[in-house]
Amino acid sequence: VDPLDVVDEYGADALRFSLVTGVTPGQDVPLSMERVKVNRNFCNKLWNAARFLEPKMVTSGGVITQEELSSMPLFERYIISEAHACAEASAAALEDYSIGDAGTRAYRFFYDEFADW
Repeated sequence: VDPLDVVDEYGADALRFSLVTGVTPGQDVPLSMERVKVNRNFCNKLWNAARFLEPKMVTSGGVITQEELSSMPLFERYIISEAHACAEASAAALEDYSIGDAGTRAYRFFYDEFADW
């Protein structure tokens, strides 16, 4: 597989994410073009969500006060708490050099929690 061809077709982010999340430490990398395609779609969805949220973050300063949090509906408080849990678990995985685990946690949170509402 020529990485330049994969980057041309699916993008560098999709290839990087596929390589990081699809690897068992100490093993060869089983690279599936279907997985790269799925990860391209994930990167695109993540980009679109960031573009949607960015203007809201700028106007709020990016920080949610305790008062604002307690006045939010239950489902918003839930997703914020899950985002914090995901960030903490991913940070712990990165500190242990489990980069694939951190990426998988982010993927699962984004698809199974954030984008599923």
